[in-house]
Order: sequence, then C-alpha cells, then structure tokens
Amino acid sequence: MENIKILELEILITISQNSKIPVNRFHKMFDYKWRIYRQRFYELKNERVFQIYTLREGLYCYELSPSGKKRIAALLDEREKEIEYRLTQLDQTKIPAGIPVWEKLIRKLNSLTHNPAESAEKQNTAAESDYARLRRNYLPGLPE
Repeated sequence: MENIKILELEILITISQNSKIPVNRFHKMFDYKWRIYRQRFYELKNERVFQIYTLREGLYCYELSPSGKKRIAALLDEREKEIEYRLTQLDQTKIPAGIPVWEKLIRKLNSLTHNPAESAEKQNTAAESDYARLRRNYLPGLPE
C-alpha cells in the first residue's frame, strides 16, 4: 500500500473514531506528525470525503460523508488483500518446496489443532490414572 493511501486511511479512521473532537483541536490528534498529514488532509477535504457538522452551537466537528465511508471501506479492503498476500508469501517460505501437497496440508492442520496425547509422548510421560497416582503417593511400599 502506498504511503499516501496509508496516510489517507489513518486520517479517515481518525475522523470516524473521533467524531466529537472539535475542528480546531483535530490536528492535535496527530501530535507532532501533523506536518506529515496536513497536505493529504486538505486534499481529502477538497474531495469532500468528510464534512463539518455542528455538535452544538459554536462547536464544529468532522464526520465522514457517504463518499468518505466508501473510500475507507475500499482502503481497508485493499489493505486486507495486501496482508493476505504477504501471509501467503510467508506460508510458502516456511514449507520447503520438495514436500508433497498432502504433507503441507497435514502440517497446516497439525498447527491448528493440539493433541494432548502427542504432547505426553513428546515429554515421555504417559497419562496416569487417579488410582495409580493415589497408590504411588499414599502407598509407596506396595508392589505394582
């Protein structure tokens, strides 16, 4: 995602999540980074993706316009596709290319599920019954 689109997305999210922040204090939401966002903010204002409304007399705030809501949805979709693409690239680098497809699938399924029996085998400890545990703890001298 391009830097301009990232700035745009951050501005639109800030407007949508802070609809009660007065216009004259809005720039403070970006702290010292406002100089980076300022130009894109005014471009978006000219494109009318947000508008000014009156919260109460003398107090004006920003809110997304319908075109702004569509724009934020489109930017979020684009961001989601980019993340999915990066995740598929990471998955491809984790599994060596020589492994058959069915083994890749089994590895993926095993990573999603947890089998306690396998964990016990890996630790070389078997599940112990309550009777065996009581016998071991309270009657240690008895033969097995």
